[in-house]
Amino acid sequence: MPEKFFTPPAPWPHEPDERTAFEKIRSSLLNKFLFSTVALNACTPQAKIDRPEIIAPAVKPAPSIRFETKPSDQLVDPEIFAFHKNGMYTPKELHDRTIHLAHDVTVLEDAGIFFYKVCPEDTISSIREKLAQFSEFSYLKNQTGHLQTFSIPAHDLHLAQWIPIPLERTTRIIEKSDFIKQTIIGIDEILNEPLYGPTVQHILDKTGMDKDQLVAALLVIAKQESGGAPLGQFEFHRWEGHDGHHEFSFSIFHILMSGIGLKVRRELGMTEGQTYNVANATKLFLAYIVQKSNRSTIDPADFFPFTPAKLERFASFYNGGAWKTGNPDYVNNVWRHYQNAIENQP
Repeated sequence: MPEKFFTPPAPWPHEPDERTAFEKIRSSLLNKFLFSTVALNACTPQAKIDRPEIIAPAVKPAPSIRFETKPSDQLVDPEIFAFHKNGMYTPKELHDRTIHLAHDVTVLEDAGIFFYKVCPEDTISSIREKLAQFSEFSYLKNQTGHLQTFSIPAHDLHLAQWIPIPLERTTRIIEKSDFIKQTIIGIDEILNEPLYGPTVQHILDKTGMDKDQLVAALLVIAKQESGGAPLGQFEFHRWEGHDGHHEFSFSIFHILMSGIGLKVRRELGMTEGQTYNVANATKLFLAYIVQKSNRSTIDPADFFPFTPAKLERFASFYNGGAWKTGNPDYVNNVWRHYQNAIENQP
């Protein structure tokens, strides 16, 4: 991750900040991710998002799905959706977001998500112990499951690397209704992106498809990637140490931050912390699908609406050809989630 975050070569001139390190952490809102993803009620007010009600598809064989999308008075934190050139902070922004704590702990705040800077001789256990000494991260003592914690093995740690600090388990949980609302925002925004919007519209124009069908597909993929119900059981970062990757994936969809995934995140001007937001994650996922299909002869619209046969092809496209060995239940699980999503809609 050094290519994404780096320490400025010298301190940036700025007014003295008399707050303590803990006050800085509190003022940066550790729960910003939760408020902006779910409640959106602790941030700077912006214009209302007018989302007209979507009518269920009438074309068969696609099942009828209808998600409620009436306008609401949600508030949006501008930091979550701010554009950053190449998906990176400026040196001054990095300096201002870096917090030096006791016990040789340095953290970086990125859109409400904190990253820890690896020190010499660090191990996952020592990192957990150091961070758990601070009340803000004390939950790490009892949060040790591989998919709910740092997830990176000690042998892949390297000096000055920034690794994401896991969110508290309860903070990650996202209600289905909130996920749907945020997903619709992400779809609407990606449709306005010149690089990706036309292909996403092409997917929506496919026979049997509409925005609700796409929301249903995103919902069940997120459910599979995050450990089922409730959404968010697994961390939104995951170390991908197979197939020579050795890099984190980010967002509830776990988009690998190398190759195509890294390229689209940078093109969208999105930092790694911003990918934890569901609307941003939706944009990242759809951009990834578009960009990856552009490098092949595959038409992404052919994956939708989901059927078992289409999911077989999607699994190979999204997870690689070895998915049957590494995750043989992927298609069955996604199809089960998809059927449940249909059955639970009015």
